[in-house]
Amino acid sequence: MPFVLFARHQAPLSLRVLCITSQAQWRFLASLCTCVLSDADPPQLPSLDKEHFVSVLRRSGSLRQLKKIHGLLLTTGYSRKDSLLTELLEALLRLKEMPYARQLFDEMRKPRTYLWNILVRGYVRSEIYVEALGVYGLMHRTGFPPDNFTFPFVIKTCTQLSAVWGGLQVHTLIVKLGVEFDTIVRTELMIMYAKFGNSISADYLFDTTGDKDLIFWNALIAVYQQNGRADKALDLFRRMEDEGLVPDSVTLACVLSCCAYLGSLEMGMQIDRQIVFVEMPVRNVVSWSTMIGGYAVNGESNKALALFSEMHKEGLQPNHVTFLSVLSACSHAGLVNEGRYYFNLILKADKLRPRLEHYACMVDLLARSGHLEEAYNFITRMPIDPDAGVWGALLGACTVYQNIELGQQVADKVLSLAPDASSYHVLISNIYASAGRWEDVERVRKQMEEKYVKKVASYSSVELNGKIHVFHRAEMSHSQSGRIYKLLEELMRCARSKGYTPKTSVVLHDMEEEEKESVLGTHSEKLAIAFGLINLPPELPIRVIKNLRICSDCHTFSKFVSGIVGREIVIRDKIRFHHFQNGDCSCKDFW
Repeated sequence: MPFVLFARHQAPLSLRVLCITSQAQWRFLASLCTCVLSDADPPQLPSLDKEHFVSVLRRSGSLRQLKKIHGLLLTTGYSRKDSLLTELLEALLRLKEMPYARQLFDEMRKPRTYLWNILVRGYVRSEIYVEALGVYGLMHRTGFPPDNFTFPFVIKTCTQLSAVWGGLQVHTLIVKLGVEFDTIVRTELMIMYAKFGNSISADYLFDTTGDKDLIFWNALIAVYQQNGRADKALDLFRRMEDEGLVPDSVTLACVLSCCAYLGSLEMGMQIDRQIVFVEMPVRNVVSWSTMIGGYAVNGESNKALALFSEMHKEGLQPNHVTFLSVLSACSHAGLVNEGRYYFNLILKADKLRPRLEHYACMVDLLARSGHLEEAYNFITRMPIDPDAGVWGALLGACTVYQNIELGQQVADKVLSLAPDASSYHVLISNIYASAGRWEDVERVRKQMEEKYVKKVASYSSVELNGKIHVFHRAEMSHSQSGRIYKLLEELMRCARSKGYTPKTSVVLHDMEEEEKESVLGTHSEKLAIAFGLINLPPELPIRVIKNLRICSDCHTFSKFVSGIVGREIVIRDKIRFHHFQNGDCSCKDFW
């Protein structure tokens, strides 16, 4: 039965109802009642024990309860005890009640470094990264030195905000203060550099760390897997096994996803011997999300959504990775209405909120389906600041649909956020080139030269007997180049006879049609396919990995070749798998 206490005191807040769970709390509240109702001086009542306050604070489950307890702390004089204020602050952060927590913190006279750390941590865990960085700056200005407990959350903030320069400054201070060898600090620095694309620094931090436990290995494997560096993740996995560490479910889930990304069948089969999804006695959210993502990236969108429905029926709560896989499935198949439905599910979820990746996926879905204006309006209504990835998704679609006017608006926003990213410069150049605006194309290329921004070279690879054979455009250095080009000529003639016409519009250079056809004929995907046909047994599919997106001409050519030679051709580009068979592609020409 609840104990009801009516407080008649000058405190701004009061306790109304508390549920009693122990005899100790009964005695505590009885003493407290005597204190409040008799107007006794709180410090003269030794029966009021701060441990009881701590117990009640740790059991509180709502802001309303915490405000009442805060009122009692003020009423009884216990608000002068730092340990109780710390407990109150911790309780507020546990509930992610950041405005009230900040108000409480600002009222403290001289908060110790520990309390600053608690506040920074609370903002990070509530994903309010700008405020976290603001508190860190205020901490500096008021003379409170950060320590090894401050830095992991500050580094995570720089990572989430893509604040490269800020991250470098923080790293410099870490070295200056001598905490660079703290395991948690080092792990967060490693993750930061990997996400920034600075694999040299990430690898250096990893290699110069002494005893690395499984968590440390998993951290870097996961961040490489999540940021499209599946090759680096698999290299780390091999090194991990060589050093005798036994992988856990987190490791295997990341590695299996990498195998799917790279189309590495041999490695995937090795992992398959360690886990098989359908035979798992207990399937957790990681295994479900991995399977959904695998179906999505292989063009099996309906299976991915059906699996999500099955997961829901089994009572498992999806996390942000699950929803990202589901939205990707919708994006790969152009399922606009379904995508809107699943995005709204995230908005309605109790413990989830959409992240930048989810917004980027929705923009990609809307834009690639031709809803460019809706995608633009969707971005402008986002409750968090869009990054270059979100705007870049729309910019890519502007290229496909040759919407120059909108493309120019989006290009300005993209370049202000990522001025050194070559891919966005290339997209902008492609928009102009598709419209025949060669002077603008030249202007963008000069800007790239002035900024020392280099275009990423396109390449394709094929695995043969454990060795990776890499082909660049117009590759002539391979030992089988003569046979490869001879076979390509034969395939080209046969494809033309069956209706294939080179799509010269994808050659975004000011040159004659004949020259454009010559350029198309030497694309790296075509060279890799010919190499596979020459060297792989007839019963095996041709598996090609492309570092960038496959062009529409190579996509069409691959469909014709699959029908001509009666072989399955699988091309894994930057976005997804394309399974070509009998003249068709699994993507249904939507990619």
